[in-house]
Amino acid sequence: WLARAERVISHANPNPMQGWLWLMRGFLAPDPERSRDYLSQALDWARNFGDVDLELVALGDLGLALVVAGEPEEGIALLDETMAGTLAGEYSRLDTVVFTTCNMLAACHHLGDLERASQWCRVADDFMRDYSCPFLFARCRVHYGSVLLAKGQWTRAEDELQSALRMSKDAGPEPYAEALVGLAHLRSRQGRLEEAEALLRDFTDSVVPLPAAELRLIRGEPAVAVALLVRRMEQLGEAHIEAAPTLAMLVDAHIACDDFGAAGEVAVQLDAIAQARGGDAAALSALASAHVGAANKQPHSITQLEKALEAFTRLGLPLETARVRLELAKALAESHPEIAVAEAGRALSTFEELGATADADAVDVAPDDRV
Repeated sequence: WLARAERVISHANPNPMQGWLWLMRGFLAPDPERSRDYLSQALDWARNFGDVDLELVALGDLGLALVVAGEPEEGIALLDETMAGTLAGEYSRLDTVVFTTCNMLAACHHLGDLERASQWCRVADDFMRDYSCPFLFARCRVHYGSVLLAKGQWTRAEDELQSALRMSKDAGPEPYAEALVGLAHLRSRQGRLEEAEALLRDFTDSVVPLPAAELRLIRGEPAVAVALLVRRMEQLGEAHIEAAPTLAMLVDAHIACDDFGAAGEVAVQLDAIAQARGGDAAALSALASAHVGAANKQPHSITQLEKALEAFTRLGLPLETARVRLELAKALAESHPEIAVAEAGRALSTFEELGATADADAVDVAPDDRV
């Protein structure tokens, strides 16, 4: 279709669609260098001919291409500029907002930059509310649903993930699988484990290693979880965005197998990633260190739990924050029982507000002790 479009309009001089044709060439090009060349040409054409919509979309596509190519600072700068221009109203076509927002969500997903995704999603929400926008694409809905899930907006996350599931059913196996995994993650957090397992039934554990390993851990099969996570790290390498959550879960799996030495070694790997990246990796590293310390009966584990609590709170991740509060409550139960009861009560309130039934059931605090 692209070749036909180019031929049909090739006689025009100047060609009014040339920039958009270069944009599509860049979008479809399998070679990253060729893709960037086409997108840069589209961007130059847009600026020369005053096509603001093309300029915004080309900027976003180029930013995403840079992020994927391992140049995140340059790419994110372009994407931030794109979102600022788009959501300030510098467009004439509503689908420009969809294209640019999808690029930003895809880049944040690739980088694991939940904080940035959350900030832009809040702004994009205003647009969607004003225009009743129904058409963020299927994969973007998965990314958006994942942000909402992490931020504790589970009802809205469910809506987005169910929409992604419907939209992607005939769009190919990969988008559909992403939607299923996202929904399974929600079900697992809600404590609806049988439903989570049913959603993943058509996948082998090696295809969906993280959710599969999480379910294995919950079901009391840590050795299987270790095997899945070790294999996943061999596939990813430590530079991959999934490395931090994979290593964090691997620490817990080793501890569940009573292999505290292996857990400590993995925690050191995770700490190296946290030192380089910060953000959620730093929070996960502090929590992993606390778990290893507690397993080895080291006194620093409470300090590490407090560090993890501060980090998860700062990131605005309510479920993780509440889970760490509960761990802190248990660690302080003998030495500071009043603080322990207060932290457990706050954790229970969050679990109940979210609908995390399994987590709520695990809290041993009398109703009168809540704060």
